[in-house]
Amino acid sequence: MTTYLDECAEAGVSLAGQTWLVDFGYRSKAVEKYAHSRYGLTLLVGKPAAWRRPIEGVISVLCSLFHLEDVLATTGIGLYRRFQAKITAFNLARYFNHGLGREPMDLARYAV
Repeated sequence: MTTYLDECAEAGVSLAGQTWLVDFGYRSKAVEKYAHSRYGLTLLVGKPAAWRRPIEGVISVLCSLFHLEDVLATTGIGLYRRFQAKITAFNLARYFNHGLGREPMDLARYAV
C-alpha cells in the first residue's frame, strides 16, 4: 500500500484531502498514519461484510466496461494511466458525437 502511495506521489497525483475506502486486509495503523502524515490522505477501513460487496461490485463493473483484465500494466501507476487514457477516449467520443448531433453513446465508430 505504501508503495502505491509513493508511486502516486512520484507521478504528481495529489492525494491531499482525499478519503479512500480500504479493504480490511490492508488494515494497519502504521499505514494509516503514514498516508495521513505524508500525503494528507485519510484511509477508512471497513468491516469486510459491510463494504466488500459494494466495492467489489463497482470494481467488477469497471473491469468489464473498460476491459481492465487485458491492460497488461505491471504497476499501479501504469494501471492508473491506462485507465485514464480509456476514460479520456470515452469522453472525447461523446464530445465529438455531441458536436456532430449524434447519439452520445454511439461509440462504435471510434473503435480501432
